[in-house]
Amino acid sequence: MANKTETYLNQIADPVEQRALSELRKRNINISRKSSNAINVSVVQDDETGLDETAVFKHGTYSTALAYGSQTDHMVFKSMHVTAAATAAKWVFGDVNYIETSADSIGYIDVGYNYLSVGHNLVNGFASRGRVAVTAACTLGEHCGVLGTMEIGAYAIDKTGSATLSAGIFDTEVTAGATVKQEVTCLEIRPRIRANIEGSSCGIRINIHCSSTNYVNYGLDIRSMSAQQTAAIRILATPTSDALPCGLHIEGQSSSTSTVTNAISLAGIVTNVLDFASTDGTNGAARGTWSSCGTTTQPDGYIKVDVGGNTMYAYLWNTVVAFS
Repeated sequence: MANKTETYLNQIADPVEQRALSELRKRNINISRKSSNAINVSVVQDDETGLDETAVFKHGTYSTALAYGSQTDHMVFKSMHVTAAATAAKWVFGDVNYIETSADSIGYIDVGYNYLSVGHNLVNGFASRGRVAVTAACTLGEHCGVLGTMEIGAYAIDKTGSATLSAGIFDTEVTAGATVKQEVTCLEIRPRIRANIEGSSCGIRINIHCSSTNYVNYGLDIRSMSAQQTAAIRILATPTSDALPCGLHIEGQSSSTSTVTNAISLAGIVTNVLDFASTDGTNGAARGTWSSCGTTTQPDGYIKVDVGGNTMYAYLWNTVVAFS
């Protein structure tokens, strides 16, 4: 029956008889000659309910896994390795998964869903991994390991609840009562740039295109809602030798249209404009007693600043004073 199986596949018989399909499920599939579609499903398969039945392909079920046991070498369940070149303005795709909605839905649609369940010791685990390797000298355009795009046409879009439309969402949940002895983050960026490059390099770039109409309100919008939160932004300098030159750099280019009107804008209820942990000058501020500086009250502290490379001081008082 193995020869008949190969014959059915090579000829891409349509319709395929039920008896042949039943036999194909029992046999290995080997395609040894060219065809337009090596395997083609051209009719809608039986509708299935639940997660344990699949319409086209099954390798175990969602609820019952095939037990492969411990492995001492690499194990690959699906593999593809080809060479190709897009010599015209066309794409070469490894996979194209395309789903269109056919009616209003109250459920969810995932074009791709990867689920890693970890119940034992594991060094590293990734539900999805994208990788681009540049292996020779070449001319490149835009390349990335992961690309997410959200496109909204010129249509009237209503909303469900308070949900947002996003090109990417990262969600980390630690269940109440869990004991986790390591740091937890929702997103970690690891730039490892070991050679100098032309232009700037960064961990995160928010590139807001201004050459055409763009109604972006904020480049970065942090909404603080946790009573246990320490700060909205933390900059922790941990170099082993060199000091961090600047914690926050704000720059307006030299033109009338690329200036920064307010380096920092405060609105709403703000208790202190600045907060210094130490009083001995370690954090750039100090408390003490100095000469009157033109007032009847001596200053009680200062803030150290740099103006054009020159160290200068802004003096402080414990109470509001009147200058003479």
